[in-house]
Amino acid sequence: MIYILTGMAKSGKSLIAKEVLRLHQIPYFSTDYFMMSLALANPTLGVDYHDDDQVVAKALEPYLHAMIKVMVQNKLVYLLEGVHFNPDFSATLLKEFPTDISILYLGYANAVVSDKVNELRKYAPVMENCWFQTFNDEQMNKLVEFMIMDSKRVQKSCKELSLPYMEVTNIAVQMDRIIRELMGKAT
Repeated sequence: MIYILTGMAKSGKSLIAKEVLRLHQIPYFSTDYFMMSLALANPTLGVDYHDDDQVVAKALEPYLHAMIKVMVQNKLVYLLEGVHFNPDFSATLLKEFPTDISILYLGYANAVVSDKVNELRKYAPVMENCWFQTFNDEQMNKLVEFMIMDSKRVQKSCKELSLPYMEVTNIAVQMDRIIRELMGKAT
């Protein structure tokens, strides 16, 4: 079974992946590393880590598809986490591998900007890839406003494509439920 935990940046995906490893001994891999390795090793592939997540995800699709296909053929049990799964791509994967993949989107479409800014600032010291750490208040507010709007887009796409989406309001409180939802096909 390939578990795919995707959705919005800074929604708790890496934290959940680490907990799945701890509880179930299921290894995980962040698509951020995959993206960065392709972008840095061969710029001609068109994977530019400065682009919007949607654009980068589209560029990664053929590579992620091939990797997942091989993982399914080899009957691996793995968790892939990252923002690099556009909903239409996830729908295609589920159609092709209906019994071998479980996908869950995390987002925060209903978040309050100031609350999300405070949360990000609070957890910044322990986050991997905390690229916003030097942002001032205005930059943080603009970033979070954009991420909330993007989360609404993802939530809408998930609904249209019948993909599972969970609104994250408190990752610590919701962690067990998120893991159960993600691993539902295995239990």
